[in-house]
Amino acid sequence: MKNLRFDARTGEIKEFVQTWLLFNEDRRKKEEELDGYYMIVTSEYRETDKKFIKLYRGMKMRRSLK
Repeated sequence: MKNLRFDARTGEIKEFVQTWLLFNEDRRKKEEELDGYYMIVTSEYRETDKKFIKLYRGMKMRRSLK
């Protein structure tokens, strides 16, 4: 959505909006390109992609064994 206003302190959307809300079609198209892919956000930026995937798969395996 475009034209949303947020409270700087809490990050919540402000209830009273004086402008019209607009759907962001360009952003939808951009995000649609990622449909079907899993995205992982991590702080492990020093690891290589292969090493991180191996670590992540290990975590996933341990969770499934519980």
